[in-house]
Amino acid sequence: MEERSNAIVPKRDISGLPAVPEYLRVDHDDTIDQLKEYVRPPRIKVVQALSDTELVDDFGVGSVVLLPQGLCVMEMKFDEKARPKPDQVEPMLFTPLFFFAEFVCWNPRDLKGSVNAIRDRSFDPNSDVAMRARDPRARVAPYPEDSNYEIQYAEHMNFIVKIQGIDDPCVLSFARSEFSVGQRFAGMAKMRSQKGCPLYAGVYAAHIGHRINTKGNWYGLDITNPPEDISPFVGPEEAEINKKLYEEFKEQHAEALIRVDYEDESVNSAPSEAADTM
Repeated sequence: MEERSNAIVPKRDISGLPAVPEYLRVDHDDTIDQLKEYVRPPRIKVVQALSDTELVDDFGVGSVVLLPQGLCVMEMKFDEKARPKPDQVEPMLFTPLFFFAEFVCWNPRDLKGSVNAIRDRSFDPNSDVAMRARDPRARVAPYPEDSNYEIQYAEHMNFIVKIQGIDDPCVLSFARSEFSVGQRFAGMAKMRSQKGCPLYAGVYAAHIGHRINTKGNWYGLDITNPPEDISPFVGPEEAEINKKLYEEFKEQHAEALIRVDYEDESVNSAPSEAADTM
C-alpha cells in the first residue's frame, strides 16, 4: 500500500499570530535566551463534565483542547440525539519528543481558592513526594493543617509531543486513573526503540476513549499506532529537527526548567481521578 505524507493537517500556530515574514527570520534569537528559565509548554486536556463551565460550553465534554490557549485539537462528535460518538472523531497524530516524570503532592480539592492546588512537587525519584506517590499505602495522607481533609500524592508521566498540524510542542500527561494508559504508551515506544527507532522519530495516534468505573465515567486518550496508510515514522528532515528539540528539552529538564501547569486537574479531573487507582 502506498504511504501518504504524515503532514495531513494544515499548520497552525497556537499563538494566534501569522507566520513570521522571511526577512525577519533568524537561525538563533539570542534576544530571548534569558527567557529559557520559563519553559511552560501548553498542556493537552480532555474536557470533562466537571471541567470549567467555559470549556464545556465552548468545546463540549470529551473534546480535546490545548491549555491555556483554548485551542481545540479534537472535537467530540454527537448524533441526532446529542449522544457523544468518540469513535467518529478523527485521531490526533503526534510524535513524542521527550519524556519525564514528575511527582506531585496535591492539597485537598475542597479547599480550592484558599490554598494552592499543588502543595509540593519534585522531579527526583528518590524524593519523599516520589516515594509516597509510588507507594499505594502512602498516596493519601491527612492534611497537616486539618485532619478532616486529605492530601494526595501522584506520579505524572509527561510526554512533550508535536501534534501534526501544530507548530508548538505541548505536554501530554498521564496520572492517576490514566496512569496505566501512559504506561502502555511508554511500552509501545520502548518496543519501537528496541527496533532502532528513537522516541522523537515515531508517529502515533490518539483516540478519544470513554471510561466507566464505580466512581463515574469520563473521557481519556487511547494511544495506538497510526492508520495503515500513514507511516509510523517521521521523515529524515523532521527527524533531524526533532532530535534537536529532544536535546533542548533534555537540557532544560536537567536544569529543572520545565514546568507543567496541572493546577486545574485538582478540581476539574475525571470522576475517578479523585482517588488514586493507578
